[in-house]
Amino acid sequence: MAIRALPSLTLFGSYSEGFRAPTAAELTCADPNAPCNLPNAFIADPPLRPVVARTYEFGARGKLLLGDALQWSLAFFRTDVSDDILFTQTQTTGAGFFQNVAKTRRQG
Repeated sequence: MAIRALPSLTLFGSYSEGFRAPTAAELTCADPNAPCNLPNAFIADPPLRPVVARTYEFGARGKLLLGDALQWSLAFFRTDVSDDILFTQTQTTGAGFFQNVAKTRRQG
């Protein structure tokens, strides 16, 4: 959604949701009792949940009254991810497994 507050100023905001299922490599190497160095063989799917991301963004953009020569934009975003999938290393060097992490956040 965008709102032109002034002729030279636009305010905007958005909300979006994203979803992704675990990849074959993540599913293959998701058992903490059988960590792997590199997922290279496919076996039965362990219980990894799909990843859901919710993103909020808002900002403003405009131009100085000196014409179109100087334009500017400023935006902020926050993405809250539930059931993110991260690689967890075990005590064995280089070995590990994928697991769901309850919540992660990306923002900027």
